[in-house]
Amino acid sequence: MLAKLLCWLTPALLWSQSAGGTAGVAIFTPDRAVLAVDSRVTLTDGRASRRGADECKIQSAGRFQLALAGLYDHAETKFDAWRLAEQAAAGAPSVAEAAARVERGLQPALESAIGNMRAIDPAAFSRQYARAHLAFVIAGLDQGLPGMAARAFVPDREGNLRIVRWNPSPDTTSLFAFGEHAAIDAYGPKEALLRLVTDAGPAEAAQRLVQLEIAASPEIVGPPVAVLELSKIGPRWIRQGLCR
Repeated sequence: MLAKLLCWLTPALLWSQSAGGTAGVAIFTPDRAVLAVDSRVTLTDGRASRRGADECKIQSAGRFQLALAGLYDHAETKFDAWRLAEQAAAGAPSVAEAAARVERGLQPALESAIGNMRAIDPAAFSRQYARAHLAFVIAGLDQGLPGMAARAFVPDREGNLRIVRWNPSPDTTSLFAFGEHAAIDAYGPKEALLRLVTDAGPAEAAQRLVQLEIAASPEIVGPPVAVLELSKIGPRWIRQGLCR
């Protein structure tokens, strides 16, 4: 009886809460920072996936605003990216330092979760996380001005963890798409994306790009879209979505 019970419990323990289908866009300009993210959550063990409860994917981490996409919870290794990121960012003197601390705080725990999942079923893990494991964007005020930074933890050609860092210059406009972004990439080159930001404004541009991804991949990316804008007067919701 115990053996049967353990066999029934084991698959449940393999499920990892993943926003792998997440579509997120971060836009930074010299006077504001914008985050737009969808709300779809996918639970997966690599072999199979099912839809979880939709949720807000932009949360406060002390005085910073944080968005995550990818593998952010793994029961077997007790990996909890939201908790680790919030702890790491606490007390950071700047957005850049907060991003560096979150990177250092997440990396070893993420590597442990990845190693565990790959050991259980390497082929299934490769199918689920072939392109990216986890990404985060952090935003906040530095000396009264908005700041923004991001990291993407992706596999290199040998399957090892590689970190892509986005640290936009304070005097230029920059865009970072994370999670699912094939439709955003197909929109056009960097110049076309920046032209959209100029023409529509950063908040509207970010929202449109996430909605573009939702239209392209409705089975893994879904509404509502949450849009948060950060300026020198602080954060404000353009669209709250499921965020409160």
